[in-house]
Amino acid sequence: MDKRIFLAGLVLLLAACVERSNAPPQATMSPAAEPVIAAIGTPFYLALKIPVCAATLPMAGIFAGLAQLNTADSRLNQEDIKGHAGDAVVANCGPPYYVVTP
Repeated sequence: MDKRIFLAGLVLLLAACVERSNAPPQATMSPAAEPVIAAIGTPFYLALKIPVCAATLPMAGIFAGLAQLNTADSRLNQEDIKGHAGDAVVANCGPPYYVVTP
């Protein structure tokens, strides 16, 4: 058991030492693969987007309600908080509803 933990830690340590390349990524996907990737990825994307949107809506409502309860002399701006909550709803619940390939 101790050897497994040691090996797992060693693997994680080596993975942390990997240096990222500064070269820009090159698109190697063929044009014929783009619609296939989009068609296969869209159901998974929607399956993940729906719970994220469902979690965002009550959170945005809570923050909007707390912003409304905020007093006028506070450092927090009500419009900013409501704007950020609205932006989160648009980002997590709005389009696109399908996988967009590069």
